Amino acid sequence: MELMERGVSEESGPATGWIGRHLASINTNNPSPLRAIGLGEQIPRSLYGPIPAFSLRSIADFHLGESKSAQALTSALSVLYAGEKDLLVMGQETLQIMETLEKLDAKNYRSSGSIYP
Repeated sequence: MELMERGVSEESGPATGWIGRHLASINTNNPSPLRAIGLGEQIPRSLYGPIPAFSLRSIADFHLGESKSAQALTSALSVLYAGEKDLLVMGQETLQIMETLEKLDAKNYRSSGSIYP
């Protein structure tokens, strides 16, 4: 399975994943941390590479909550992560991801006619 995820035939091949290498080979001018997403507990090996990838178990469950304390925490984190950009990029990206996923409204999403198993 490891070799398949890396897209190689021998252990001595690159340590990056085949999708990660593909994403690095095309210039989309898309800096979004949502450019590569793996569903599950951790990022699939196939996404390893120079393009940042993100992993989540569920779009609907990726949030801090809807309470006033969650909103206060989000605001506090935003202020904290607005400081030193180089050191806090991961925190800023996580907040951007949470904001983007909130807009998607995954819990109320309905397909436009397609039926999925």
